[in-house]
Amino acid sequence: MCGEKKGDSDELAALTTLIFCIHVNFIIKKYIPKHRLPEAMKLQTRVVELNHCITTELGIPGMKYILNKMGLRLGGARLPLKPLTAVQKQRVDDLMATYQLPRSS
Repeated sequence: MCGEKKGDSDELAALTTLIFCIHVNFIIKKYIPKHRLPEAMKLQTRVVELNHCITTELGIPGMKYILNKMGLRLGGARLPLKPLTAVQKQRVDDLMATYQLPRSS
């Protein structure tokens, strides 16, 4: 993800979406055996909000921020992209808590 190739942003978006989906599927699988299907369905439906926020609204800086928070250490977005504002970071942090995404220390 170091180059400035056109496909880099698409690859990062795909990676971000894949990580969200895998994690949410693990959470959903925990609910189903416990007969908590309504909770599993609600979480699966709401993950669309998280994916939209990160991949569409916040773009590359948002994707890098959340993946860094999850421990992948991709660094920040490079110029001409701007880093997330404090408000945007708080929104991502709140969404991570809502969707029980793991956070690296």
